[in-house]
Amino acid sequence: MTHLFLYALAGSTRLAARRLTASGFSSIIAPSRPVKVSSAGSGGFRIADKPTTGWVQLIKWFAGGEGGIAGGGLLELDLGTAAQVAPLALVFSLKLLLSNLSFA
Repeated sequence: MTHLFLYALAGSTRLAARRLTASGFSSIIAPSRPVKVSSAGSGGFRIADKPTTGWVQLIKWFAGGEGGIAGGGLLELDLGTAAQVAPLALVFSLKLLLSNLSFA
């Protein structure tokens, strides 16, 4: 769900790119593809890959492990993070269930 929200927000900034650039807010426009940091190690310019079509990019997101929030692909799953978040998600779900039962 977070991925979808972030992709929608990034798409909306790309749609409004002309207006954002004209008003001086061009730094908040999301890049259309992941950018790579130069190998200099101390900052430097970001190097953009050559442009690809939408279908190629979508296939890379699903199969190649590029993109996503942490760079692990569109449907990435980190088991260590999932194990840390699972107890909190369980407690939140039970709290929601109990509050709904109390109103019933």
